[in-house]
Amino acid sequence: ELIGALLAGPLADRFGRRVVSIGSTFLCGVAGMCSALADNVLIFILFRTLTGVGIGMFCVPFDLVGEFMPSSTRGLILSIYQYWWCIGSMYTVLTAWLVLPSWRALVILCAAPVLVAGVCMVFIPESPRWRLAQGRNQEAQRILTDMAKSNRPQKPVPNIQLERTLLKDEHGSV
Repeated sequence: ELIGALLAGPLADRFGRRVVSIGSTFLCGVAGMCSALADNVLIFILFRTLTGVGIGMFCVPFDLVGEFMPSSTRGLILSIYQYWWCIGSMYTVLTAWLVLPSWRALVILCAAPVLVAGVCMVFIPESPRWRLAQGRNQEAQRILTDMAKSNRPQKPVPNIQLERTLLKDEHGSV
């Protein structure tokens, strides 16, 4: 997990939050599935290590979600988001109780929800904040406009002007 956590930030800054979020989720899910198919200990350890790297990179989806939240509700929403770790832990225990001693079934059933999450992440747009940091203002504006349309805003979305103060905002909202 430490390796994934150390790689996550620089990769997300270079390639985008969305790309790294999707990649880490599929890395974790596919490596988890492959570990269930391992026919020797070395292959099993390799795939479990890759699963751990993917888990370590799960800080990026957290950041991606946070960059979409207004500062007024970000703390609450991200706290609720963290409850999914507890739900996942309870799912794992319940699944183990139901399927053990078949460890392969347990590993497959624990990796499957991660793959479903990866498919769902494909529909999440890139962070407008990251687009701004890359100088891709029109793309950031389009994402915000599309989000506003789907949320039926009371006010029109203002045009984005790239200002370094926006990107250095300690609260992190666009």
